[in-house]
Formats: sequence, structure tokens, C-alpha cells
Amino acid sequence: MAMTPENEKEIEMLKMQKEIWAKAVDTQMHFNEMSVKSRQLGLSFVVGALALASILLGRQEPFFIPVPFTPYQTHVAGVIILIAAAGLWAVQRLDLKVYHQMLRGAVTFGNDLEKKVLRGDLMKTYRGMTEFITMYSRHRVDEKKDKDGNVVDYVPDEKSRENAETKLWKFYWTAIAALIAIGIVLVAASWSVKEVTQKSPPATAGQKSGEIKPPSQTKPQESPVNKR
Repeated sequence: MAMTPENEKEIEMLKMQKEIWAKAVDTQMHFNEMSVKSRQLGLSFVVGALALASILLGRQEPFFIPVPFTPYQTHVAGVIILIAAAGLWAVQRLDLKVYHQMLRGAVTFGNDLEKKVLRGDLMKTYRGMTEFITMYSRHRVDEKKDKDGNVVDYVPDEKSRENAETKLWKFYWTAIAALIAIGIVLVAASWSVKEVTQKSPPATAGQKSGEIKPPSQTKPQESPVNKR
């Protein structure tokens, strides 16, 4: 069968649509990878802080630091945990306010492309790959089957709707709240007044530093008695 110009044009169009879709999927994977790396960075920071705090608490030496502008001091482990909470908050802002928003844009483009162009002409499926991923990440999905047990449709449960961003917010805030609670407990438990160290008097000639000589035990010399 000879290839007509119309068929060649249609094939070229399908190839172009496929390339656009593949590029859209690559973009989604890129932003998803950036999000995952930021979460790994945050969790590694938290695990490292917890490990360091545990080691310092387990040692016998008192690792206390003074509280600025107060006469008090506290153990450094609680401060490390609070710093870890602040670091995780910074990672949360980077992840959800930057990378996740870019990922949502790429996913929305992929959904639109699959729904309006590729699903009917190229894929011949109920939904496109990006549509399925979005649906399963937001809902509990029920499968509709015919009398023979074959799946004829996929129906999302709207009552169970919760998007990925909401789930990530819950995860981050739960972890941050737990770190803040642990840090405050450690700071409060080790809160104490600074120990004032007394300085020893300066050493005199022939006396070592820090050494205090006992008072002399010799009796005072008696003045000579005039026998006249």
C-alpha cells in the first residue's frame, strides 16, 4: 500500500507528539528527583543531629553552653535538635515552594497533553500515564468491572481526595514539631545556673600557681631581756 502525503503527515505528527510527551515525562522526572534530593538532605541533617545529640548526652563530660544575656546555661544537645528543626523547615520551603510547584506544572502539562491529544490517537487507554499517577496519588481508586470480571473503568473516590502537597506539608510539620518538642525538653531538663569558678590568689615568689602555703608555725622571736 502506497504511503500518501496525508499518511506521512499523520505519522510525522504522531512522532512529534510522542517526542513532546517523552520530554514532558523527562521534565517531571527531573523535578521529582530534585524534590527527593532535597528531602534526603533534610532527613540526613536530622539523623546526623539526633546522632550527635545522643553521643553528647551519653558522654560523662558536661557539654553546657551559656545562654546569652542570662546567668543560665543548658546542654548543647537540645540546641542541636532545635537547629535541626530550623534546617528541616528551610528544606521544607525549598521543596514545597520551589521544586514541588515546578513538578505540579510539568504534571499538569502532561495531563493536558495525554487527555486532549495522545489518549485517543496514540495510547488507546482509559487514561494516560500521568493521569493515572495523579489520580492514584490523590484518591482511593475503585475498579469498575463487567460481568466477566474485566476492568472497564477506574473511578476515584472524591471523599478520599488529598493531594501530594497536603501530605508533604503534614509530613514536614509533624517532623518539625517532634524535633522542637524534643529540643525544648532537653533544654529545659538541663537548664541550670552558671557555675562561678573562684580564681586563686596570685602566686608569690617560691610558690607554685594555685598552691597556698599554710601559715607559719614558728613562734615569734622573743625580744632580749635587759638584765641590768
